[in-house]
Amino acid sequence: AKSANCSLDQDKGNRTYSMDLNGSKIVFSAMHKHYLEFQGFVYPMGPIVGLVKACMDMGLSGWSSSCAEFAEAGIPAFQPKEEEQLLYMNIYRDPIAAATSWVKYSAEKELGHEELNARVLDICDGVAARIGLRARIAWKILPEKGYSVYSYAYESTVGDQEKWAADLLRAIGLHMSADSVRKALDSVSPTSMKHLLEDAKKGLVEDLPAGLEVSGTNSRKVGMATSKGYRTLLTNATVASCRRASLKHLPLAMALKYQLG
Repeated sequence: AKSANCSLDQDKGNRTYSMDLNGSKIVFSAMHKHYLEFQGFVYPMGPIVGLVKACMDMGLSGWSSSCAEFAEAGIPAFQPKEEEQLLYMNIYRDPIAAATSWVKYSAEKELGHEELNARVLDICDGVAARIGLRARIAWKILPEKGYSVYSYAYESTVGDQEKWAADLLRAIGLHMSADSVRKALDSVSPTSMKHLLEDAKKGLVEDLPAGLEVSGTNSRKVGMATSKGYRTLLTNATVASCRRASLKHLPLAMALKYQLG
């Protein structure tokens, strides 16, 4: 995509977008976004999912300093490159919502009420542990090693979206007019994405954004896009059980935010 002062190219295989804006090159990469397997980061216990499982097997919480020591060992000190600025974006989410979203996304079929609740209960402890460790890495370890990190909650992306976009643009040093921001937000709204998928299934659209597909799990990525949508899908008992399981894995500020404390 090109305009008078901006060009945008995407590499779907590497889930990377490159933007040339007024002579400055900006690269957005979503590669390994769920696992924090950044280039050059080699954790002693393999991918972060395995690292979290090892911590849980030892009775450690995801946020704990003891678990974080394993992650810290695989993260080198930041080595700045001339004329290059690196900013890691960290998004976090209510672990109950994240667990519910993952179960619905990864299910091989539409799940009944009981099975959905059972699967969420089965993974909410591990999901919370990963969120807690990711927070520890993003909020403490990376900054202490010289990395720049910008963190935000998923809920801010579905709440006051224009404020979220303004904060994000400020963090990465870009300026967009209010009208351009509104158009960009409208283009990626759940309604727009659902219409885009419908058109693609009818053969009216050939080129979908990276991460969307007309079949398979990536055809179900666009859900309700609400922060509390899980409450319409889970029983009160499931929510209460997940809260208890999640509490020990999260930093206090996050636990209070999601009313787990």
